[in-house]
Amino acid sequence: MKLFQPDNFSSAAIKFAKLNKNNKFSFCGILDLYFKKYSILSIEQLVGTEINSNNYKVRVLISGRQKTFLLRKFLFLQGKNNIDFYLNLMLLLKKKKVAISEPIKSLEGGLFVANKNNYYALFSFIQGSHFLPAKVNYLAVAKEVGNLHKVLGSLDKKNIEKIKKLSQANKNIYYNRIKIYSVKDLERIEQKIEKIKNQNKTIKIIKQELPFLKNTIQEVSCYLPQLKKLPKSIIHSDLHPHNLLINNQKVAAILDFDSMRESERVRDVAVAMYRLGRQFLIKKNFKEVKIKKEASNLKDIFLKKYCTINHLSKKEIELMPIVLKDEFIRKMLVVLKGVFEENHFAWEKDIVKFIMALKEVKYFWN
Repeated sequence: MKLFQPDNFSSAAIKFAKLNKNNKFSFCGILDLYFKKYSILSIEQLVGTEINSNNYKVRVLISGRQKTFLLRKFLFLQGKNNIDFYLNLMLLLKKKKVAISEPIKSLEGGLFVANKNNYYALFSFIQGSHFLPAKVNYLAVAKEVGNLHKVLGSLDKKNIEKIKKLSQANKNIYYNRIKIYSVKDLERIEQKIEKIKNQNKTIKIIKQELPFLKNTIQEVSCYLPQLKKLPKSIIHSDLHPHNLLINNQKVAAILDFDSMRESERVRDVAVAMYRLGRQFLIKKNFKEVKIKKEASNLKDIFLKKYCTINHLSKKEIELMPIVLKDEFIRKMLVVLKGVFEENHFAWEKDIVKFIMALKEVKYFWN
């Protein structure tokens, strides 16, 4: 199994597909709630796998001027109170100088509108691309994540409790489903696999990597009491290359705060550092020693820049690879249980991705 392969986040290009004429005018009922007089110039849907929302680039003509917005249809957040809370929190983050796309108020003064049993919000459109592996971009993200964590760390108790409640409401998300784990979880999966007659490529890889996975779970399990003692705060929880907009070598916006939760702050840092850092190593035919040197250097410069904005303790930095492995183990176990115990195959392809991630961690910490 070759490591550091391109994934669905490796492309930095943002692509939109034009909607046909009939689809375009179906949005009038939504836009009428935002503008008194306007005409639609174009509506394009963001191309890609979107879990939390559907997003559209909307160009309109208002008083003779062309304006561009991002229209978001919520899929994950449900209920007026939850969406209103989320959007007001975005305004708070914007006020505190966090790089985000600002929600636009409707004609009635609300931050979202309802149309045909769905909820929509209009945002300022920010030009840019997804994360492109250049060190100036990498350092810009480290700085902005440090700033984001400082702001999230200053939230009052009411906001913190609301975010915790929202994050705990989704019982299917990996961190709610896998509260504790052990090697026994893998052993049960192993028993299920042995009974399968026609074994595909994914199953063969799992069987081959079972000793490594068991050792990794045993390693991380030894550190779980220490992880519980790490400081916690509200984190973004999904800092991957496509949740960042880069423009002129700066972070123009951090996207998709739907997955916010309370967890170790260093978890957010480790995930961002690794998921962005691996993009530098993709398609490189370096020898292992060179890859380790490059990955370790990327980790060091990210942490150094982050710590100029927001301090991390020696213990947090020491346990960072363990936190990262814990994150991937929980995600992997959710998918394994789904495939082999519940017959849910939608995320089967991600099993190999998480095994690769667990193997790649060592290159950043050697």
